[in-house]
Amino acid sequence: MVPPHVYFVVSAVFHYLGLALAVLPFARVDVLGVAWLKSRGTGTRRSPAGFVRELASGE
Repeated sequence: MVPPHVYFVVSAVFHYLGLALAVLPFARVDVLGVAWLKSRGTGTRRSPAGFVRELASGE
């Protein structure tokens, strides 16, 4: 059994590393490129227009 504080420490390390690695694209890609990469990384694969149509249709 893993002690609860180990989960906290591991989570804190991964959160720190995630943020540290997230700033690296800014050194090579402009702001719009980084925004596009972030939108692709969130799992949204449809266009904004398709999302609006889906909301409007009530589905």
